Amino acid sequence: MSLATSLTGKIWEIKNEAIEGSLLNRILSIRDLGNLNMDLNDLHSPYKLKDIRKAVERIMKAIENGERIMIFGDYDVDGVASSAILFQTLNKIGAQASVRLPSRFTDGYGLNNEFVEECKKLGVGLIITVDCGISDVQEIELANQSGIDVIITDHHHVSPTLPRAYAIVNPKQADCTYPFKMLSGAGVVFKLIQVLFEYAKLPANETHRFLDLVALATTADCMPILGENRIMVKYGLEKLATDPNAGLKELMKQVGVDLNKLSTYTFGFQIGPPLNAVGRLDSALDAFHLLNGNVELASKLVAMNTERQALLKKAIEEAEEVVGDNLKGNRIIAVKSTDWGVGIIGLIASKLTEKYHRSSLVMTERNGELVGSARSIEAYSIIEALTRNKDLFTHFGGHDQAAGFSLQPETFEKLIEEMEKDADEYLNENDLVQKIKIDTVISEDEVNFENIEELEKLKPFGIGNPTPLFCVKGKTLEMLKIIGKDKKHLSFLVNLGGKKIRAIAFGFGEYLNVLNKGGLFDLAVQMEEDEWAGERRLQLVVRDVKQKT
Repeated sequence: MSLATSLTGKIWEIKNEAIEGSLLNRILSIRDLGNLNMDLNDLHSPYKLKDIRKAVERIMKAIENGERIMIFGDYDVDGVASSAILFQTLNKIGAQASVRLPSRFTDGYGLNNEFVEECKKLGVGLIITVDCGISDVQEIELANQSGIDVIITDHHHVSPTLPRAYAIVNPKQADCTYPFKMLSGAGVVFKLIQVLFEYAKLPANETHRFLDLVALATTADCMPILGENRIMVKYGLEKLATDPNAGLKELMKQVGVDLNKLSTYTFGFQIGPPLNAVGRLDSALDAFHLLNGNVELASKLVAMNTERQALLKKAIEEAEEVVGDNLKGNRIIAVKSTDWGVGIIGLIASKLTEKYHRSSLVMTERNGELVGSARSIEAYSIIEALTRNKDLFTHFGGHDQAAGFSLQPETFEKLIEEMEKDADEYLNENDLVQKIKIDTVISEDEVNFENIEELEKLKPFGIGNPTPLFCVKGKTLEMLKIIGKDKKHLSFLVNLGGKKIRAIAFGFGEYLNVLNKGGLFDLAVQMEEDEWAGERRLQLVVRDVKQKT
């Protein structure tokens, strides 16, 4: 096997080849992190958001007049957390507020006419959407005709045609001058409640009790951990450690979170999935009630996540069988099955995109339509692609790398044809080769505990600000052995100028014989501190390997 390219076939992109200056400064030169010591006082004024004052004044008027307010959210973590934050805030300031969360199975994403009709019968005077609403033109027009005002709070892609809502709070609006455009839905709601607390003459710092929920939503919704998000996630993690939301506290206990090792991983991979799972298989209201103090629901959410994992494993195997027969020459993956639940198609799409490095559209049937979820590679904005082909869909919305849509079943073949044409126009062959992005080259003497501690200043890590990855050039590997219950991982020693540093390469067991042939190798590694038998030791986590260049 030739190692002219990396073992895994990826292209390495080293952002900073220089080895001058400190390791921390070399990383800062290529990451737009701003002042590392920013705190909550550095958040932008919420009044910079278009329509936010108008929205808050309408909410305060509704409270003063005793109007019924209906919060309409979404069934994912961002939507549920956003709903919980706004519901608790409105209750605190004396509003008559209720919450509705749609069902994936009967309602789909966003407002629907049935919900608007329900609000009319209930005498609702004001609907506030959270994490949705920006594409619901028809439904909001029906609300207007029914004498119900609608305030949209959202963070999704904005189409040229906006709903005629009473107020729209979304930083992505073309005429919104808010400096940071990548807030989560909960981030937008947090800005709204900052103004609500001010109008209600409540202490501003009381809004900080929601930061663990904002951080959860930001991470689980794959928003970049940059700018304001980085600040809110940082302080959200502190809140999680010291005084967490009661539901999150119980959920962490149920899934066995190490409270001494809280990170964005905690949000994204430990407590986020159970909160998402209940909306994928049943009703997201259980997740909402957990975040509002019904801690007994935590065990149900954990059990549902286990069920979700089993369903997903089977569905991915089925999807990969279809993809394996049809991938050659294609730039888009498009698959469908009536056997896949609508709650897991987004997860299937994520796994397919991760494995094949193609944009994936995964569909199932609901109420006579095909409903789909899309995930995309960095080089291809899936929401822009859907917009260019908007005539194919009955509904769509989302972000650059993730979107949802629906279409008539007879349009499926046309969808494949048009999306393939679109990808052919906007992608080249190089875009379809997975890349591994390395921050900088690291010298032998820079692999030390001092640098590990120095790099802590860059936290929290996550999308947009990943754990630093380094290139160690031209090293010999010694004492290679396969480890792990499933025999899929490798352990070995790296010779760094006479120092023998332990390294672990997850999922690299299949390359044992290739690496055992010897020679010099370049390694893409992360540095971490490990503990063995009570002793502190330095360890390299290997993400890729190739022959010395």
